[in-house]
Amino acid sequence: MDHSEILTGADDWRSNSEKQKSQLRKAAISMLKLWIPDHPEAHMAKADFYPQWRDAMVGVQEVTFVNMLSQGVEDLMIHDFEPKPLSLQGLLVGREGTEAFLDARNALRVVRRKFGMMTLISRMAGTFEQRNLHALVIRADISEAELSTLSTLLSSRSEGTSAEEEQRFKSAWRRAQLRGVRPLFHDDIIGRRLPVGWQIKAFYTALSKQTKAGQSAEAAAAELVEARIARVPAKDFATLAQYAERLCEDLEARDGFDPADGLIAAAPERPLLDATRRMYEDFRLLRREKSRHRNDEMLSGSMEGSVERGPEASVDDDVLAEATEHEDHELRRLALALERIRRVRGADFFTDVTARGEDLNFDSLEGSMESAARVGDLNPLEALAQARLVAAPYYQTRALAGVVPRLIAEGQESFASARV
Repeated sequence: MDHSEILTGADDWRSNSEKQKSQLRKAAISMLKLWIPDHPEAHMAKADFYPQWRDAMVGVQEVTFVNMLSQGVEDLMIHDFEPKPLSLQGLLVGREGTEAFLDARNALRVVRRKFGMMTLISRMAGTFEQRNLHALVIRADISEAELSTLSTLLSSRSEGTSAEEEQRFKSAWRRAQLRGVRPLFHDDIIGRRLPVGWQIKAFYTALSKQTKAGQSAEAAAAELVEARIARVPAKDFATLAQYAERLCEDLEARDGFDPADGLIAAAPERPLLDATRRMYEDFRLLRREKSRHRNDEMLSGSMEGSVERGPEASVDDDVLAEATEHEDHELRRLALALERIRRVRGADFFTDVTARGEDLNFDSLEGSMESAARVGDLNPLEALAQARLVAAPYYQTRALAGVVPRLIAEGQESFASARV
């Protein structure tokens, strides 16, 4: 038995997840030293890397290192290790909390270590970018020989442009016949320049590869949706809906096949509901801001640069027509995204978003436009409180209409008249 565990109690208070992240932290430090060209500590890290990697990958099938430098961030994101992506900066640099700086002598040591970690990450991101390498997918069960060969390929310095280094790396990787590694270069990524999450890009990129290999786009999309839908975080559904058309253009599938509807249809209800609600609130705020700006222009008498309504223009509150008319790209993008979700998931799903108040819990009865039908078994006063939580006036009126008669029937006219 290890007596240090008895003395420190470290094995008691740390969760298994934290222990595994600690192993990943050790492996990542050795990995960076091995992968960075001409790193002075590469030889010392070589012996430790594979055992550390093996310990960190318990229960994991594969991990993906995504370079963020092309998006202006000197960082690498680690996907598929945990349900949420891990930042290499957060893993290595954000290790110590505020208490680490209370002792001046300790603070200097911590600052130096943090600076050293940031330097490693920055150099690693530069190594990826110099080879036009956007992401690296590594199987957890990769052999020690393959992992060593990969380290040699990445750390080999060659002079030339990034395009030349990309070609050299591709050739060396093919000759090495590494089965446990899959490099993804900038040109491979569908939607690389779009502000969508990695899991969406990975889905479209995998779909593109499978369709180019001859598989039917519909069949490949169905397989990938089933395999990957659980990995997509809530916020990525919002960006998917907003940039689906441009992703489809980059995909260049036959007959203009658009897989976005399949992803939205298969999305779990709660994450999609949260994402849709955030988009709807953003849309309402933006529309209000634009409307206020136009009203200010009209009051000041300065209509230069504004778009006049033609005789055929709609005067109702059609949000998509409004966004199109005023050529506001952000407003139009949000409107099209909301319309896509409404079309795919149905009017009932979309009504569930627009009829609720801003601070209500989607899992409860509060704020539902159908409160009048659902509160039949509640105390009338409690039912009244639930109905008043509906934000949209029209639906609030409907909800109240189902409660007020019960209050009057039970002789509580004062509550009914005061709250209506």
